[in-house]
Amino acid sequence: MKKNRAWVKWAAIGFFAIMALLTFFSGTIRNLTLPEVTTQPVTPGTISPVVACGGITEAGPPIELLATRAGTVTKVLVKAGDRVKTGDVLIRVDYPDDGSLAALQVQLAQQEAAFAEAQLSASAPTDSGAWAEYQILKNNLDDAQQRQTRCQEYTGKRSSLNSQLSAANKELDAAQNAYHTAVDAAAQEAEAAHQALNAARNRQENAQANESYYASDPESEEYLAAKAELEAANAEVLECQNRCYPADNALQALQAQYQPAVDAAQMKVEAANNQISSLEMEYAGCTDAMECENAVLSAKSAISAWYDRRKNTQVQDELTAARLTAMEAEIEQTKQEISRLESGIGGGEILASRDGIVVSVLEKERFEQGELLATLRSGDACTLRCSVPMEEAVLLRTGTEARITNQSGGIVQIQLTAIEPDETDPTYRKCLVFSVTGDDAVPNQYYTLTVSLEPSRHDLVVPNAAVFQDSMGDFVYVVDTKNTPLGSRSKVRRVGVEVLRQDDRYTAVTGELDKSSYVVVMSSGPLSDGQGVRFGDD
Repeated sequence: MKKNRAWVKWAAIGFFAIMALLTFFSGTIRNLTLPEVTTQPVTPGTISPVVACGGITEAGPPIELLATRAGTVTKVLVKAGDRVKTGDVLIRVDYPDDGSLAALQVQLAQQEAAFAEAQLSASAPTDSGAWAEYQILKNNLDDAQQRQTRCQEYTGKRSSLNSQLSAANKELDAAQNAYHTAVDAAAQEAEAAHQALNAARNRQENAQANESYYASDPESEEYLAAKAELEAANAEVLECQNRCYPADNALQALQAQYQPAVDAAQMKVEAANNQISSLEMEYAGCTDAMECENAVLSAKSAISAWYDRRKNTQVQDELTAARLTAMEAEIEQTKQEISRLESGIGGGEILASRDGIVVSVLEKERFEQGELLATLRSGDACTLRCSVPMEEAVLLRTGTEARITNQSGGIVQIQLTAIEPDETDPTYRKCLVFSVTGDDAVPNQYYTLTVSLEPSRHDLVVPNAAVFQDSMGDFVYVVDTKNTPLGSRSKVRRVGVEVLRQDDRYTAVTGELDKSSYVVVMSSGPLSDGQGVRFGDD
């Protein structure tokens, strides 16, 4: 009986041992069949999203420089093919006055006179003293305006006479230069001939004196030598006389030929100076434009001060303060128009509006308003266009720099300059326009670009590989692990999330997650909610 009990005991022990081994190995075998996963923790982090796109660079559009008003070309400083910098002078021009300025000046004088009269009518004095004061001020203004008008006449006439005097002086200079060019050499020759003749005559006088001194002994050697010297001196005088005659004749002929032109030019200069003197006398007291203008301004200021003292008096008839204000506005508008015209009259310059290469330049002398003066094309700037989804485009701002991702090296700067509708899909996409500049910026170059957005800090950040999507939305798999007597067991749990922001590596989310959660980033097989998993060796 005891033997049977022992056998039963050992049999039971063996049975349970075998069952334990089978249970262990069955769990191990089952665990080996589970999908192997790799996890990473949920952490706080910074998201730096980028927008990526690509396109081909195109040469920038031509720049057309148009005439703002009619004028004439005085000098062209460039030609087609020249490279220019911003602000370089391309063409020098002259803008003549077509009479508009003088007409506006007359209009201004009339408007100011009407305004002065309106001030008096709008505030008529009731006492003779005020009236007399105004009449004096008005007479002063009339006199100042008349002198200013005469000064303008003087300025125009003086400008014409100055031009005549300048032309006469140029003519005189030319005639004097021609005279000296033609006559100076002949005058020098004549002077040299007469100097030689004087020297020969001095020699002749000395020889004559010696010959007379030794004449008492005609056979002596001294007499014979003195006689020979006298004969040589006589011959030299004759030779010099023969040289002087043609030199004097040539000089006189040239003087007769060129002196009349000098005399005529001198008379023109004197005539112009005489006319200027007469003009100065005729317009005495009206020749200083600044002085005349200041006199008008002073007279107007005196009337305005008088009006300010009377501004509280009753406004009569239809003249009102509003009318005076309107008249002042018209006067100011006319002054501004005069200032604009004055600044535009005379010499001007057509400047390059940006760096580039000259394509064409005006070749004729006169041009009209709106006419094309020069065309430039950008020498080192291109445009690149690429299409992105609407939701990415709304995150971008013009002026942002872009980075090239498919090439390295070279001097190229890329900046977002515009965000335009995408003509191929205006509902869902936008077209990004970039300026491509730098020494190595060339057309027909394909670039892939990334534009970085403003980074942001988030509490829950997971790798992009951890975020899945199906018809129910975005979700992650969180791994839950429990310890049992037979070992640890891990399962995945589906957790729905909302994607806040994403860059090329990480995604910021919200959902039922915390910083202690681990999410699946890689799996050896398909996963489902509640499915058991095992971890990889790492």
